[in-house]
Amino acid sequence: MGCISGGWPVEVKEYKHQKLLFEGDIHVAAYTTLGRLTNAYQPYYHSEMEFHLVCQGSCRYFIGNVNYQLQSNSLAIIHKNEVHSYIGTSGLRSKKMSLIFSPKLLANRLAALEIVNNLNSTHYIKLSAKQAGMVELIIQEIAEECRLKEPYWQSIVKDSIEKFLIILSRAQLNTDEMPMEENPLIQDILGYLDETFAEKISQSDVADRFGLSSSSLSRMFKRYVGMGFQRYLMHRRIIEAKQMLENTDLKILSVATAAGFDDLSTFNRDFKLLTGISPSIYRKISL
Repeated sequence: MGCISGGWPVEVKEYKHQKLLFEGDIHVAAYTTLGRLTNAYQPYYHSEMEFHLVCQGSCRYFIGNVNYQLQSNSLAIIHKNEVHSYIGTSGLRSKKMSLIFSPKLLANRLAALEIVNNLNSTHYIKLSAKQAGMVELIIQEIAEECRLKEPYWQSIVKDSIEKFLIILSRAQLNTDEMPMEENPLIQDILGYLDETFAEKISQSDVADRFGLSSSSLSRMFKRYVGMGFQRYLMHRRIIEAKQMLENTDLKILSVATAAGFDDLSTFNRDFKLLTGISPSIYRKISL
């Protein structure tokens, strides 16, 4: 997984977390979170699909360049290598159940693979109370099968995932508008950064380009993305660097330059700050 910085913020209280992995190269994770959030996750990406069911309360997900508002009985879908972060609702108690798995797990299951393809451009699904209850039970079943590892548990997990996807496919037909937080200006800015993050750009340069003060730009980022401009830019560059380390044979210095860092020492420092390891070690363990 390409998680830049895992774990919850210190401010989380009453937090319960269970994560269980499928053995081998293809893996499944199922977990539940319960608590009060005052901060956001840092952005990250991975090669698996990720599904988050909001059981109680509300939260926001920043996926790609869009901020989605989720309420109870709604579900967020994050696809392969999509940059995303979780933004809680300050001070409010919430319960969220999550399922993460690789589509490779569904090899030879044609119906499930067809549904995955149909969900390719979908990031939000509204469930009925009955459907949400069924999804919650399925995630609990997957977690229990992974924990006990009784005979044929892998087959049961795959069956459960296929049933999970069928429920989402049916619910998708009745889902109308996506609950996006509309902010055309910040979306234009994020689109601009996607094109220029590897160049020598600064917060003041971008603010001037879009007719904003530097402080206004920073506040806008914190509200919409969950962090300030400089931190977002650093994360965006590290995400690009990680993909190059995983998928190319470029030297570390070339990766740093292509990702927008002025020098190797700054790249090494920021990379270790966000991942906990050096770029060279990351490349070795991601092969």
